[in-house]
Amino acid sequence: MARSVNISLSDTATKDLEEISKQLKIDKTEVLRRGLEIMKVYSDASRTENTKPELLLRTGDTAQQLVVG
Repeated sequence: MARSVNISLSDTATKDLEEISKQLKIDKTEVLRRGLEIMKVYSDASRTENTKPELLLRTGDTAQQLVVG
């Protein structure tokens, strides 16, 4: 069941959301949904590890660490 949520974003966050939406060619709601999915993976890893988990983003042979504050 879908739910409606109201959020308040700073001007910078609003611009970032719009830019990501355009770059990925998805709507802003989908950007937020996918962001929640990433945070869920991070949260699950945080509960099962004794150290701070690291998420890696891969593009071809290149990997970057995703730091979640």
